[in-house]
Amino acid sequence: MRVTLSVAIVKMTKKLDVLSEMQYECFYFNKSIGHSVGRFNWDETLQSWILSSFYYGYTIFNIPGGMLADRIGGKYAVLLATFGSAAFTLLTPLSAYVNVYALMVLRLCEGIVESPFYTGGAVLLNQWSLQKERTIFLSVAFSGAYIGTVFGQPITGYLCSLHFLNGWPLAFYVFGTLGILWCIPWYIFITENPSDSLFLSIKEKNEYPNATLLNEKQSVVPWKEFLTCIPLLGLCVAQYGADMYFYLYINSLPTYLSNVFGISISDNGLLNGIPFFFLFLGSVTFSIATDYIRTRWFSARITRTTLIMGFATMSCVLGFFIQSVGCCPYAAIAMISTMLFLNGGYVYQVSPVIL
Repeated sequence: MRVTLSVAIVKMTKKLDVLSEMQYECFYFNKSIGHSVGRFNWDETLQSWILSSFYYGYTIFNIPGGMLADRIGGKYAVLLATFGSAAFTLLTPLSAYVNVYALMVLRLCEGIVESPFYTGGAVLLNQWSLQKERTIFLSVAFSGAYIGTVFGQPITGYLCSLHFLNGWPLAFYVFGTLGILWCIPWYIFITENPSDSLFLSIKEKNEYPNATLLNEKQSVVPWKEFLTCIPLLGLCVAQYGADMYFYLYINSLPTYLSNVFGISISDNGLLNGIPFFFLFLGSVTFSIATDYIRTRWFSARITRTTLIMGFATMSCVLGFFIQSVGCCPYAAIAMISTMLFLNGGYVYQVSPVIL
């Protein structure tokens, strides 16, 4: 839901008269770059503020969101984040019609309310995953976000191309409604730990001996130890780089495909989903490779810091050559897909949960 705007904003805004040198070249190559019939006169700087306003709220309240997840439990933290995000998604068209500042405030609030989502998910997954299968378990679970992008972006592009309700508001109404409906089975069927599940046998519940221990709340947060822990600080720096790399593409790729290559809104969503499918493949592939290598040759620390970090660094280096694709959008998608595949193992292999 939070990335629906990344594609929809292409249809919402009008293209500018001034094109860069590369855009002029691609105009003659693709014969398709023209003026959009979008409603809003938002230049690229204002669009960047609109898209980034979500992440200001999300980043600032990430630690409080984690503390909230510890207090109310992972189930209700995820439920709160999803329901709040869905509600704000439904209100996005209205806020855009009011003015751009209302839209930015709404996106900021959406980021705040969604901040406990991944931390709440981490609390749940810690209790529901066995140590021997935790790597693949976490990778498959969290890679659902990639699958959501793979299908969500093309669907958003298709909805924006329709004439009903002018297209782009329909995308927010559809995904907002689906998000609220998703909360119903989550509330009914998900339990905080395996011992409370109605779908596990006693034998299966006994396989999770640490569930009760993990569910205990720590009364005092050791802030001093956190702030002086060198591995943790190093992980924060690495995570910052990985997240910046990931969200750069998830927010900027639709606009890049539209402004540089003149891709239509429906094709834009389809092409935009391809790199994130390879990101999903990379996440699962590296998780399996990590477990395989770790159990046969190297320790977990050596495997994760050399194999995963090495390939992730290679993916960043490829980014310097993105302009070499010229005016071929398919070459650009192929290069970006390769980059995200190599980076796919980082976020959920070298992560706070696994370390």
